[in-house]
Amino acid sequence: MSAVTIFNLDEKWALCAGGQLRELPDYPALDSPALVLTDFGKSASDVFVASKNSPYLDAIIARRVRDEGQIDGEAKVLIHTVERVGGSYQALYTAVPMETWQGLEAWSESQPEHCLLISHVALMSHLLSAQHKGKEDTAVVFHCNREIALLVRRRGVLSYYAILALSVREEDFLETARTLIARIPAAGGIGNAKLKLNWYTLGAAVSDELEDALVTRLPELCPVQVRYFALPATTQDAQNGRFNEALQVFSQPLRAAKLAANSSIAKINYVAESLLPTLCKVMLVLALALFIRGSFLFFQAYRINSEVELLQQETQRLLADGAPASADSHEFHLTRDLVERMSKAQAGIDPYVLLRDLQRAAGSNVHLLAVRLEPGVTTIEGWIEQKGGRDDALAAFLVELRKLGFTPEAVALTGRDLQHNGAFAYRLNPSEVKAGASI
Repeated sequence: MSAVTIFNLDEKWALCAGGQLRELPDYPALDSPALVLTDFGKSASDVFVASKNSPYLDAIIARRVRDEGQIDGEAKVLIHTVERVGGSYQALYTAVPMETWQGLEAWSESQPEHCLLISHVALMSHLLSAQHKGKEDTAVVFHCNREIALLVRRRGVLSYYAILALSVREEDFLETARTLIARIPAAGGIGNAKLKLNWYTLGAAVSDELEDALVTRLPELCPVQVRYFALPATTQDAQNGRFNEALQVFSQPLRAAKLAANSSIAKINYVAESLLPTLCKVMLVLALALFIRGSFLFFQAYRINSEVELLQQETQRLLADGAPASADSHEFHLTRDLVERMSKAQAGIDPYVLLRDLQRAAGSNVHLLAVRLEPGVTTIEGWIEQKGGRDDALAAFLVELRKLGFTPEAVALTGRDLQHNGAFAYRLNPSEVKAGASI
């Protein structure tokens, strides 16, 4: 999407195209996206100093410009930048009469294509920040016909001034420019350092004699270093980029939208459509990369699958050819012995697990006095306290042993101190393999 540049300055409308200005009627009908650089008619711009950065700063400024009589009635306040200096905040603003604002806003919204309104003071602020380096004092001048606006940053302090020249004659114009620049605050310790000033003529270009006078004579009248940029009168000058420094921000959708005074929705729509071709290219490259990656993985999986099939066929062939002879081979016997040892180990009993299970099964009424573990045989001895001649505790203990996977078999007592009522001895024959008691 390519947007055209339109000037709405000094109560005139002009289309900037091909290095030339073409006059337009008021509030023209547009058939393509446009970026409108405007001074908002009889608006008032200045720098407001506040003790804090209040969210109601626009309302405070609107009341101030009404009280000072700069604007009659309600005003739309556009805050271009807020900077902190010391313990206070300085806000660069433009107060637009509500009638003017509503007229421009309604016109821009009625256009079939995107139309962003950019204040010339906002553009001046952008250019000033772009050329500011460290503590260097810088200034920007916008000139259109007889109107001259100056924005300066000296020792971090912003100042804005505007003046109307009596005529465009060389002496009157230079005197007006000198008067305007003389309002800049003193350097205060800067010494002989000159103020670096970029002068932009956005309307009809000044004469060659006046341009030479601005560059050569103005520094003699006041301590400035002037660089002059005029809107080119020819296509060749436009191609050489003489005025690109002022308007190149218009070719950057994100920055242009940031400077615009339109609603957030209008800005988002403009940026989205401006970046659509770039996003399409990015998506195309991403899709191509994913296609290449997917093709690589597909062929890699196909190759691995082919290798697996070959290995399976080779394995089946080896089994078919080598199975009869492998039963008598040395490797076969070693494998068989390993499997038998693993089976015996699996069937063995873990002493720690066995003692833990026996203790849990015995509870508090059965006292185990001996547990003997022999190859393939486990024997336990103990006694219970009979109550009323009943051995319910022993019966419950035997039930728990069966749950553990043993078949108890009564055997003779071996300990002399166990030859009394309540004593018992059992051989635990495994009835099934218990998972928790095996290795």
